[in-house]
This record gives sequence, C-alpha cells and structure tokens, in this order.
Amino acid sequence: MIKHLPNNHSNNFIKLRNSLISATGRAIGDY
Repeated sequence: MIKHLPNNHSNNFIKLRNSLISATGRAIGDY
C-alpha cells in the first residue's frame, strides 16, 4: 500500500463514508 499521503487516503475514505451515510439517511428519511 502507498504510505505517501495517509491524510489524503483518510479524506477519501471519510468522503466515501459520508456519501454512504447521507444516502442511507435519505433512504431512512423517505421511509
């Protein structure tokens, strides 16, 4: 694995998680 920019990797992961959470929240809000 690339250990060059761990911060960037973390940000990417957090963005992915946030989009997943907001998508789930929208589904729950619709429910």
